[in-house]
Amino acid sequence: MRYRRHLQGRPHHHPPVSPASPRLTIVVAALSIASGGCASLADTPAQELARSRWTTCHQGVTNAELKRVQPDGRITFWYGGTSDERSMLECLQQAAKNGPSLPDPISEARPAGGGGGGGGGGAM
Repeated sequence: MRYRRHLQGRPHHHPPVSPASPRLTIVVAALSIASGGCASLADTPAQELARSRWTTCHQGVTNAELKRVQPDGRITFWYGGTSDERSMLECLQQAAKNGPSLPDPISEARPAGGGGGGGGGGAM
């Protein structure tokens, strides 16, 4: 509080504002351009359909993990055992009978030490 009282009544001196450096301008421009690309991060209709089918099938096949969904709707997933792979492939195939077709899924054996079947998420 003493410091505040000491400054009362005195004009405040601020450092002069200098024009932005060229480096800062480039950084700001790059970030602006990059953030414009965020709209492309939204799922395509095929990805939304694929994720919906995955969510439905994953309720019954929990030892499978979604790895990615490509823009065309192709699902890539990891499985823990061959029965999990077969069950997920059959479920996704069955789900495809009730709507638009998507590219065949890609199944991969879960890498050693890859964890357990969380599987809800995954990269795009």
